[in-house]
Amino acid sequence: MDPAHKRQMVENVFLTFATKQAELFKQYDANRKKRSKIFLQRLRYQLKRNGENHRKEWSAKLEAELLESIPTRKIWKLSRNDRWFREMFEQEDNDADLLQYFRMGRVMYDTVVAMLQQDLAPHPLLAAQSCSTEKKVGIGLYKLTTGADYTTIGNMFGVHKATVKNCVHQFCKSMVKNYMDTEIYLPDQEEMVELSKTFEEKSDIPLIIGAMGRLHVPITPSHITCGHVGATEDSAVLGDSGLYQHFDGAELHGYAIPTTTEEETFNEHLSKARVCVNEAFVRLRSRFRILQRKIDIDINFVPQILLTCCILHNFLEKNKVPFLDSWTEGLPESNQKFPQPDEWMSLNYTTTVEGESVRDVLKEHLHSKYVLFRTIEYNQEYFLSEGTN
Repeated sequence: MDPAHKRQMVENVFLTFATKQAELFKQYDANRKKRSKIFLQRLRYQLKRNGENHRKEWSAKLEAELLESIPTRKIWKLSRNDRWFREMFEQEDNDADLLQYFRMGRVMYDTVVAMLQQDLAPHPLLAAQSCSTEKKVGIGLYKLTTGADYTTIGNMFGVHKATVKNCVHQFCKSMVKNYMDTEIYLPDQEEMVELSKTFEEKSDIPLIIGAMGRLHVPITPSHITCGHVGATEDSAVLGDSGLYQHFDGAELHGYAIPTTTEEETFNEHLSKARVCVNEAFVRLRSRFRILQRKIDIDINFVPQILLTCCILHNFLEKNKVPFLDSWTEGLPESNQKFPQPDEWMSLNYTTTVEGESVRDVLKEHLHSKYVLFRTIEYNQEYFLSEGTN
């Protein structure tokens, strides 16, 4: 082998060695950087963890030092519980107690809760609306049926008086929004026929489908009037109401000063038709005793209270919920403190000409029925007497 060839082989060996050495140095440098990065990451994590531990430790020490250095005093907190409400609804077969306090039994109470579930469901973010639907309905009904103040109701249901106010407002707004049109409405044609028959059976006067009366509901403050003062005649209130716009007809009243027997008879039969108004008001005020005392609620919300009472009254009457006579025991005292309008003391009747014509026709109709009835009765009595002799 010649020297040149040997020299070439040696150079190739050295070149291969140099290349391999360079690759090894490059790989070593990459591994060194990778290990350094891992080491730094571990070191950074360790420092962070130690720093958090030290921060928590020193924060606890600093908080303890500050609390010890600041003068403190005990804070009194009222403890509330809803034991009365829970015991009331955990018991079985206690419809009598539910009827006394809420004017309805368990089945009807659950029905009302289901009716208002969507509007009165507890709000997950608002503490003032965190009560269950059952408790909100119970608070609203108890306020209407007893008229108790917010503080008393709050103690019984285990909530603050501000929460009681919110529950009452939510309950009444939901009732009016969802059920006023279905529970307070004008009758359709078939219902008018049935009502007319019922009124005619009671009073012998045909074509009556309803009766109107006045109710004194005491409010606070008492000097506010909502459209009409307390001594306003029925006709004026009716003429300004939305109900009057649904009917076209003459205004008809009884005879203010009857001069004949026929006129007295007409007034007597007309009073029989109006008895249902007083009976309805008695049952309404007996069920919801909030109407027997001054309503301690914002004057702007009183119409919602009255509408809710009327809606619930119609709902309970339609479902034939029992009415206890003992509920009427407080009415005489309430009537003495807050006198009700005397329907028979009003003498300033305003009867139109058309109304007088209708009234005269009805008067003659009653007179003919009354004379016919008396004649038949007399003949029967005379025939029986003659047969006996």
